[in-house]
Amino acid sequence: VTHVMDSLAVGQNLNDPKVKNQIAAQVLPLIDDIGNPLERDTYRQALARMLKVNESALAGTTTRPQAMRRKPRGEDSSVKVESTVAAVNPRLKVETYCLSMLLKRPELVYRLDRKLEEFGLSPLAVEDFEYTDHQLLFGVLRLAVEQDEKEHQNYLNAHLPETLTTLTNDLLNQTEKIDKTYDDRLLEDLLNRLLDLRRTHATSNVNQLRFMQEDDETQGGMNIKMYQEQTMQFTRLLRSLDLAKQKIAKKQ
Repeated sequence: VTHVMDSLAVGQNLNDPKVKNQIAAQVLPLIDDIGNPLERDTYRQALARMLKVNESALAGTTTRPQAMRRKPRGEDSSVKVESTVAAVNPRLKVETYCLSMLLKRPELVYRLDRKLEEFGLSPLAVEDFEYTDHQLLFGVLRLAVEQDEKEHQNYLNAHLPETLTTLTNDLLNQTEKIDKTYDDRLLEDLLNRLLDLRRTHATSNVNQLRFMQEDDETQGGMNIKMYQEQTMQFTRLLRSLDLAKQKIAKKQ
Protein backbone atom coordinates (compact mmCIF):
# COMPACT_ATOMS: atom_id res chain seq x y z
CA VAL A 1 0.00 0.00 0.00
CA THR A 2 2.80 2.42 0.89
CA HIS A 3 4.47 1.73 -2.45
CA VAL A 4 1.22 2.47 -4.29
CA MET A 5 0.75 5.71 -2.35
CA ASP A 6 4.28 6.86 -3.11
CA SER A 7 3.98 5.92 -6.78
CA LEU A 8 0.69 7.78 -7.22
CA ALA A 9 2.06 10.88 -5.48
CA VAL A 10 5.16 11.23 -7.66
CA GLY A 11 4.99 14.42 -9.72
CA GLN A 12 1.49 15.26 -8.50
CA ASN A 13 0.22 18.48 -6.92
CA LEU A 14 -1.12 17.18 -3.63
CA ASN A 15 -2.79 20.53 -2.93
CA ASP A 16 -5.14 19.98 -5.89
CA PRO A 17 -8.51 18.58 -4.70
CA LYS A 18 -8.86 16.52 -7.88
CA VAL A 19 -5.50 14.89 -7.26
CA LYS A 20 -6.49 14.12 -3.66
CA ASN A 21 -9.69 12.51 -4.92
CA GLN A 22 -7.93 10.42 -7.53
CA ILE A 23 -5.28 9.11 -5.14
CA ALA A 24 -7.77 8.37 -2.36
CA ALA A 25 -10.10 6.61 -4.79
CA GLN A 26 -7.31 4.22 -5.78
CA VAL A 27 -5.71 3.68 -2.37
CA LEU A 28 -8.71 3.34 -0.03
CA PRO A 29 -10.05 0.15 -1.67
CA LEU A 30 -6.61 -1.42 -1.13
CA ILE A 31 -6.60 -0.36 2.51
CA ASP A 32 -10.09 -1.74 3.07
CA ASP A 33 -9.00 -5.12 1.70
CA ILE A 34 -6.46 -5.47 4.53
CA GLY A 35 -7.71 -7.91 7.13
CA ASN A 36 -5.88 -6.53 10.16
CA PRO A 37 -7.79 -3.55 11.68
CA LEU A 38 -4.62 -2.02 13.13
CA GLU A 39 -2.89 -2.11 9.76
CA ARG A 40 -5.95 -0.57 8.09
CA ASP A 41 -5.98 2.32 10.58
CA THR A 42 -2.24 2.85 10.21
CA TYR A 43 -2.43 3.06 6.42
CA ARG A 44 -5.49 5.30 6.56
CA GLN A 45 -3.64 7.68 8.89
CA ALA A 46 -0.67 7.67 6.54
CA LEU A 47 -2.91 8.44 3.56
CA ALA A 48 -4.63 11.29 5.42
CA ARG A 49 -1.26 12.74 6.34
CA MET A 50 0.04 12.49 2.77
CA LEU A 51 -3.09 14.16 1.35
CA LYS A 52 -3.18 16.68 4.23
CA VAL A 53 -6.83 16.01 5.05
CA ASN A 54 -8.61 14.96 8.22
CA GLU A 55 -8.68 11.21 8.70
CA SER A 56 -12.44 11.52 9.25
CA ALA A 57 -12.76 12.56 5.60
CA LEU A 58 -11.42 9.16 4.61
CA ALA A 59 -13.10 7.04 7.27
CA GLY A 60 -16.63 5.76 7.33
CA THR A 61 -17.33 5.69 3.60
CA THR A 62 -15.57 2.51 2.56
CA THR A 63 -15.97 0.43 5.69
CA ARG A 64 -16.33 -3.21 4.73
CA PRO A 65 -19.86 -4.55 5.39
CA GLN A 66 -20.48 -7.33 7.88
CA ALA A 67 -22.38 -10.51 6.96
CA MET A 68 -23.39 -9.13 3.57
CA ARG A 69 -23.41 -10.81 0.19
CA ARG A 70 -20.21 -9.98 -1.65
CA LYS A 71 -20.93 -7.75 -4.65
CA PRO A 72 -19.25 -8.26 -8.01
CA ARG A 73 -15.80 -6.69 -7.97
CA GLY A 74 -16.65 -4.06 -10.59
CA GLU A 75 -19.78 -2.91 -8.79
CA ASP A 76 -18.10 -2.77 -5.39
CA SER A 77 -15.17 -0.79 -6.76
CA SER A 78 -17.38 1.82 -8.40
CA VAL A 79 -19.32 2.40 -5.19
CA LYS A 80 -16.10 2.85 -3.24
CA VAL A 81 -14.67 5.29 -5.75
CA GLU A 82 -17.84 7.40 -5.81
CA SER A 83 -18.16 7.58 -2.01
CA THR A 84 -14.45 8.29 -1.62
CA VAL A 85 -14.55 11.25 -3.97
CA ALA A 86 -17.52 12.68 -2.08
CA ALA A 87 -15.76 12.17 1.25
CA VAL A 88 -12.46 13.78 0.32
CA ASN A 89 -13.99 16.84 -1.32
CA PRO A 90 -17.76 17.18 -0.77
CA ARG A 91 -17.79 20.80 -1.97
CA LEU A 92 -18.12 19.98 -5.68
CA LYS A 93 -21.93 19.93 -5.62
CA VAL A 94 -22.06 23.14 -3.57
CA GLU A 95 -19.74 24.98 -5.96
CA THR A 96 -21.75 23.70 -8.92
CA TYR A 97 -25.03 24.83 -7.38
CA CYS A 98 -23.73 28.31 -6.50
CA LEU A 99 -22.26 28.88 -9.94
CA SER A 100 -25.41 27.68 -11.70
CA MET A 101 -27.50 30.19 -9.74
CA LEU A 102 -25.04 33.02 -10.33
CA LEU A 103 -24.92 32.26 -14.06
CA LYS A 104 -28.70 32.41 -14.16
CA ARG A 105 -28.84 35.56 -12.04
CA PRO A 106 -25.50 37.45 -12.34
CA GLU A 107 -26.90 40.44 -10.44
CA LEU A 108 -26.86 38.29 -7.30
CA VAL A 109 -23.08 38.73 -7.19
CA TYR A 110 -23.54 42.36 -6.12
CA ARG A 111 -26.19 41.47 -3.56
CA LEU A 112 -24.02 38.75 -2.08
CA ASP A 113 -21.07 41.16 -1.92
CA ARG A 114 -23.17 43.60 0.10
CA LYS A 115 -24.30 40.88 2.49
CA LEU A 116 -20.73 39.69 3.00
CA GLU A 117 -19.64 43.28 3.64
CA GLU A 118 -22.31 43.59 6.34
CA PHE A 119 -20.63 40.70 8.14
CA GLY A 120 -17.16 42.22 7.73
CA LEU A 121 -16.19 39.62 5.14
CA SER A 122 -14.49 40.08 1.77
CA PRO A 123 -16.56 40.04 -1.44
CA LEU A 124 -16.93 36.97 -3.63
CA ALA A 125 -13.69 36.04 -5.34
CA VAL A 126 -12.14 33.40 -7.56
CA GLU A 127 -10.50 31.94 -4.44
CA ASP A 128 -13.93 30.93 -3.11
CA PHE A 129 -13.88 28.10 -5.67
CA GLU A 130 -11.37 25.26 -5.73
CA TYR A 131 -11.95 23.70 -9.13
CA THR A 132 -10.00 25.34 -11.94
CA ASP A 133 -12.95 25.45 -14.36
CA HIS A 134 -15.10 27.01 -11.66
CA GLN A 135 -12.45 29.64 -10.98
CA LEU A 136 -12.21 30.54 -14.66
CA LEU A 137 -15.97 30.72 -14.97
CA PHE A 138 -16.43 32.93 -11.94
CA GLY A 139 -13.60 35.18 -13.11
CA VAL A 140 -15.52 35.95 -16.31
CA LEU A 141 -18.75 36.27 -14.33
CA ARG A 142 -17.14 38.85 -12.05
CA LEU A 143 -15.95 40.85 -15.07
CA ALA A 144 -19.46 40.68 -16.54
CA VAL A 145 -21.10 42.31 -13.52
CA GLU A 146 -18.38 44.95 -13.15
CA GLN A 147 -18.80 46.30 -16.70
CA ASP A 148 -21.80 48.29 -17.93
CA GLU A 149 -21.39 48.26 -21.71
CA LYS A 150 -23.20 44.99 -22.33
CA GLU A 151 -25.93 42.95 -20.72
CA HIS A 152 -24.47 40.43 -18.32
CA GLN A 153 -25.51 37.41 -20.37
CA ASN A 154 -24.26 38.98 -23.61
CA TYR A 155 -20.90 39.66 -22.02
CA LEU A 156 -20.68 36.09 -20.76
CA ASN A 157 -21.55 34.68 -24.18
CA ALA A 158 -18.87 36.81 -25.79
CA HIS A 159 -16.06 36.20 -23.31
CA LEU A 160 -16.46 32.67 -21.94
CA PRO A 161 -13.78 30.40 -23.47
CA GLU A 162 -14.99 27.50 -25.58
CA THR A 163 -13.48 25.05 -23.10
CA LEU A 164 -16.16 26.11 -20.61
CA THR A 165 -19.11 25.79 -22.99
CA THR A 166 -20.12 22.31 -21.85
CA LEU A 167 -19.81 23.22 -18.17
CA THR A 168 -21.79 26.43 -18.66
CA ASN A 169 -24.60 24.64 -20.49
CA ASP A 170 -24.77 21.94 -17.82
CA LEU A 171 -24.97 24.55 -15.07
CA LEU A 172 -27.72 26.51 -16.80
CA ASN A 173 -29.69 23.32 -17.47
CA GLN A 174 -29.74 22.67 -13.73
CA THR A 175 -31.48 25.98 -13.07
CA GLU A 176 -34.44 25.07 -15.28
CA LYS A 177 -35.72 22.78 -12.54
CA ILE A 178 -35.70 25.52 -9.89
CA ASP A 179 -39.16 26.51 -8.72
CA LYS A 180 -39.82 30.23 -9.20
CA THR A 181 -41.33 30.41 -5.71
CA TYR A 182 -37.84 29.61 -4.44
CA ASP A 183 -36.61 33.01 -5.64
CA ASP A 184 -37.33 34.80 -2.35
CA ARG A 185 -35.07 32.43 -0.44
CA LEU A 186 -32.38 32.17 -3.10
CA LEU A 187 -30.11 34.97 -1.85
CA GLU A 188 -30.10 33.66 1.71
CA ASP A 189 -29.53 30.09 0.56
CA LEU A 190 -26.60 31.11 -1.64
CA LEU A 191 -25.11 33.16 1.17
CA ASN A 192 -25.26 30.22 3.57
CA ARG A 193 -23.67 27.86 1.05
CA LEU A 194 -20.89 30.29 0.20
CA LEU A 195 -20.15 30.79 3.88
CA ASP A 196 -19.95 27.01 4.19
CA LEU A 197 -17.48 26.89 1.28
CA ARG A 198 -15.29 29.47 2.97
CA ARG A 199 -15.49 27.61 6.26
CA THR A 200 -14.47 24.34 4.61
CA HIS A 201 -11.57 26.09 2.89
CA ALA A 202 -10.41 27.78 6.10
CA THR A 203 -10.66 24.55 8.09
CA SER A 204 -8.66 22.73 5.42
CA ASN A 205 -5.97 25.39 5.62
CA VAL A 206 -5.80 25.13 9.41
CA ASN A 207 -5.39 21.36 9.15
CA GLN A 208 -2.77 21.68 6.43
CA LEU A 209 -0.83 24.24 8.49
CA ARG A 210 -0.92 21.84 11.43
CA PHE A 211 0.71 19.14 9.31
CA MET A 212 3.27 21.64 8.05
CA GLN A 213 4.09 22.73 11.61
CA GLU A 214 4.60 19.12 12.66
CA ASP A 215 6.92 18.53 9.72
CA ASP A 216 8.79 21.77 10.38
CA GLU A 217 9.33 20.85 14.04
CA THR A 218 11.19 17.72 12.97
CA GLN A 219 13.48 19.89 10.83
CA GLY A 220 14.37 22.53 13.39
CA GLY A 221 11.24 24.68 13.48
CA MET A 222 12.54 27.53 11.31
CA ASN A 223 9.06 28.41 10.01
CA ILE A 224 6.98 27.73 13.12
CA LYS A 225 6.20 31.41 13.78
CA MET A 226 5.00 31.98 10.22
CA TYR A 227 2.76 28.91 10.35
CA GLN A 228 1.34 29.99 13.71
CA GLU A 229 0.50 33.46 12.39
CA GLN A 230 -1.22 32.00 9.35
CA THR A 231 -3.15 29.61 11.57
CA MET A 232 -4.37 32.52 13.68
CA GLN A 233 -5.57 34.36 10.57
CA PHE A 234 -7.66 31.41 9.46
CA THR A 235 -8.90 30.86 13.02
CA ARG A 236 -10.14 34.46 13.16
CA LEU A 237 -11.81 33.97 9.79
CA LEU A 238 -13.57 30.87 11.10
CA ARG A 239 -14.93 32.88 14.04
CA SER A 240 -16.21 35.58 11.67
CA LEU A 241 -17.89 32.99 9.46
CA ASP A 242 -19.55 31.31 12.44
CA LEU A 243 -20.78 34.69 13.69
CA ALA A 244 -22.24 35.47 10.27
CA LYS A 245 -24.07 32.14 10.22
CA GLN A 246 -25.48 32.84 13.67
CA LYS A 247 -26.79 36.25 12.59
CA ILE A 248 -28.45 34.74 9.54
CA ALA A 249 -30.08 32.04 11.66
CA LYS A 250 -31.52 34.65 14.05
CA LYS A 251 -33.24 36.45 11.16
CA GLN A 252 -35.01 33.31 10.03
